[in-house]
Amino acid sequence: TYTATINNLSYGYYVVSPAAGSTDTTTKRGTDAMLLNVKNSTPVKQNLKSTYPTIQKTVQNGNEDSTHNSAQIGDTVKFKLASTVPDMAEYTNYTFKFTDTLSKGLTLNNTAATGNTFTAVVKIDGTVVNTGDYTATFTKNTISGTTSLEVNMTDFKTKHQHDAGK
Repeated sequence: TYTATINNLSYGYYVVSPAAGSTDTTTKRGTDAMLLNVKNSTPVKQNLKSTYPTIQKTVQNGNEDSTHNSAQIGDTVKFKLASTVPDMAEYTNYTFKFTDTLSKGLTLNNTAATGNTFTAVVKIDGTVVNTGDYTATFTKNTISGTTSLEVNMTDFKTKHQHDAGK
């Protein structure tokens, strides 16, 4: 936890910008500036929200996950999108969803696909999440030949706020 104290400010709006940028040390996303309103002399505590969830996409290469894969026409390509459950303590509600696009030539090969839904396996810390806790939908773009996928966690803060960091 980092603390910054700024004293003797005139009333007004201030942009607070951490000098080192994001507190996320794995990928420097740049500066996460905040707009703060000083409207009286009462001290205000403001939590810096400068670490956001990131997504890592891997494909199965044999028995291991890899960042790349070589495939031929007709091959099945299994992939995984992974992220850490964010700390949602400072939020009233929280939208958390994964989106991905299968490029032209890739087909969503999911026998359970009906309408615009497909079967996805969602896990938190190795435990399978109840299918009622998310929706998995896809949209085919007939012009570009791509397929967009979306896994949208429902009521995420209520159901998973205690999973932060997993």
